[in-house]
Amino acid sequence: MSLLPTKHTIDNLYNTFMPLSPVVVNISNSVLWVIQFNPNYIVRIIWSHFVDFTLSSPSFDDLDINWTPSTDSLIENIKISAWKSTARTVMRLTTQNTAVQNYKVGAASSQCFEYQHDQLTFTVDWIAAIIPNDALTSRNFEYRNSQMDTELTSHNSIKFVFTTEYTQIYLYAVLTCLENDFPTDEQMKTGNVTETPQTSYISEILNIQWNTNLVFDNLLRWEYYKLKVYIESTQWDKTLRTSSQLIMTNYTLQNWTVIPITASSPVPTLCASYLFKTRPGIQTKEPLRWYW
Repeated sequence: MSLLPTKHTIDNLYNTFMPLSPVVVNISNSVLWVIQFNPNYIVRIIWSHFVDFTLSSPSFDDLDINWTPSTDSLIENIKISAWKSTARTVMRLTTQNTAVQNYKVGAASSQCFEYQHDQLTFTVDWIAAIIPNDALTSRNFEYRNSQMDTELTSHNSIKFVFTTEYTQIYLYAVLTCLENDFPTDEQMKTGNVTETPQTSYISEILNIQWNTNLVFDNLLRWEYYKLKVYIESTQWDKTLRTSSQLIMTNYTLQNWTVIPITASSPVPTLCASYLFKTRPGIQTKEPLRWYW
């Protein structure tokens, strides 16, 4: 392939070559960025647990977080991709012969990062939840939007107060428009859900008992939604896990009124007109058009 100018551009070299000023990038690691994580977890015997890592600043390169399995447990290796800030892995207990598991984090794979803590500690709680298939019902959920709940500051959010007697469970929830199909159970469990203003997704491990809030943000107003929730026990052997799921397409109030699931209704637009004796300037016209 020739890099010489053609007959159409030979009269002007800049049509083919455009010189650039040199760019010099200096990278300093005198101040290290931090790989942040929770250093202490409580896990059920022969169960598993999410472990989340967050970077104080995205990395230019992929960042590997690797672990050496012990005789009683393991943590799955993960990679935080370049320009990403978060990643999630799973810690699994493989025997019943331990009460505490400690993992030393060592040095980060990049010289620009350091770990927030020097080890991860998992304390074993010997109580295991067994979730019956019919554990989830509509009575476990209280629906709210910003017109019903002053704690919701965004009019584009929907909240469900989830009440459960089970603790140490995986929870996966999807809120999507009525006409959309729900993702499959496997897509929800693996995080293979694309979020849009029509679809919002939550995945978490719940270590609490009784109440927790499920808040879905950045939704469309005047759109009717439906909810799918899937909860699952956390045994490392997936064949031993128990689960329950629920789908809600509307919500019934205490007076038995059935209402749709939707974000707060938009406020009716207030209109105003102005008659100027002279042509207004942009400093007057633009604020009236956009900010009144």
